[in-house]
Amino acid sequence: MPRLSDPTLLASTKRVILDVSQTRAMLQTLGPRLDHESVDTAKQKLSKTECTISEKERSLFKMIVQLEMMHDAYEKLMKDAEKRLVEIYENTKSDE
Repeated sequence: MPRLSDPTLLASTKRVILDVSQTRAMLQTLGPRLDHESVDTAKQKLSKTECTISEKERSLFKMIVQLEMMHDAYEKLMKDAEKRLVEIYENTKSDE
């Protein structure tokens, strides 16, 4: 791939690789995803306004739902960054 020496292309590639690296690190920091049953139960418990759960339980359920949302967001960022890398590679390949 002769265009890999192109400074603009290199800069774009480095930015995307950095994005992928940072996003992967954040996903690892979050730890493994919880099972769907736990997330669904937490959402269900939080949706009940007359629920008799303690504040401590309510906080735990909120954290479970927020953790799931964070996993979703970072996985989307990862997919987007990987897609950009593929596009850069395909554009470089088609210019050869």
